[in-house]
Amino acid sequence: LSPVKALRFGDLGFKPGDWWINPLFAFREGIINGAEAEGGIVSDLAGAYAVVMTGKSEEPSSGPSEFVYQARSSDKGRCRLTAGTPESRHPVRILRSHTLRSFWAPKASLRYDGLHKVTGWTIKIDDKRKEMVYLISFKRLPDQLSMDDVLCRPWTEEIEDYREYKRLRKLARIKQTETARTRNDLAEPTVIVSADGVVEVYEDGMANMTPGSALEDDVPDWSSLRRSAVTSRGATGLGPSGIPATAHTMQDFDTDARDRTDSLTG
Repeated sequence: LSPVKALRFGDLGFKPGDWWINPLFAFREGIINGAEAEGGIVSDLAGAYAVVMTGKSEEPSSGPSEFVYQARSSDKGRCRLTAGTPESRHPVRILRSHTLRSFWAPKASLRYDGLHKVTGWTIKIDDKRKEMVYLISFKRLPDQLSMDDVLCRPWTEEIEDYREYKRLRKLARIKQTETARTRNDLAEPTVIVSADGVVEVYEDGMANMTPGSALEDDVPDWSSLRRSAVTSRGATGLGPSGIPATAHTMQDFDTDARDRTDSLTG
């Protein structure tokens, strides 16, 4: 998907009231780009094209057609909206998210509310965050679908679809977590055959630890790291001097492991 599609002025063929079950679908259709899917100003060096309002970014207002948008100093797009250039006078697409703390926010997901133009802006200091906040005033353009009709979206069936989507996404995440946990539980130990023919078997994450690198207080119990290298079909590795790792040779390995531990602990 190319974000360049969203970096254009105008409505791009979208109609006020268009609604998406997830901001990523809005990005896919090209009304916004990926970086601002969770809120912010869609912009580049040429200008600002859309605003996705979330959280506390909208000041309380008496109506949905005229409002004040809070742009943080970290949002580079604010300069495109407040610049004194012809490009900054182009109307921008306004989208409201259900996460927006506003009376005019949709009940679910993301809604396009139409084209708006900047009518003014001021700067104030946020005492809590110790940063500058740009208060940008917007006014909705006339000759668009009435906001009374726009505020009806999402419809009842769309809200039900959104709830089902959230339920399925939650189940998918649970399944993904369980799958990852199962893979970790089934992870096999690392088997290393050293130059002298000694078979060393380590639990996960222990393959890079050697006796010489361990601190005195963190000396591992090398014998406890061994897992049986013998199966019902015979050896799974080589013991000292290339001898198959039978129960007898692995017993020698246990003795060697205890000697290593004694030498480390002094």
